[in-house]
Amino acid sequence: MFNISVISMITVLRDSFNKSTQVKINMVLRFLLLPITGPLMGVTWLGEKILEQASTEIDDKENLSKQLLALQLAFDMGEIAEEEFEIQEEALLLAILEAEKQGKENRE
Repeated sequence: MFNISVISMITVLRDSFNKSTQVKINMVLRFLLLPITGPLMGVTWLGEKILEQASTEIDDKENLSKQLLALQLAFDMGEIAEEEFEIQEEALLLAILEAEKQGKENRE
């Protein structure tokens, strides 16, 4: 019988709070738990930033590689001259090397 009365009291108290009171309670709880959740949120944020940077580097390298492949195909099919191909190929290879160099510097 005691359990039923405690449960009914908790239910009555919970239902008696309006939305603004519940929001205030949530804010107080978040504030009190900040020493625990703060570092976790910081680690989560840091992980997201690292993932974002890595994805950007991979996308850049993939795009440059695709451009180089398209250039090679255009040259093989005779759509561009050898001189133009060599100029564009050199530029793309330098861009790939630069992207790899920046990736290594960012990791260090």
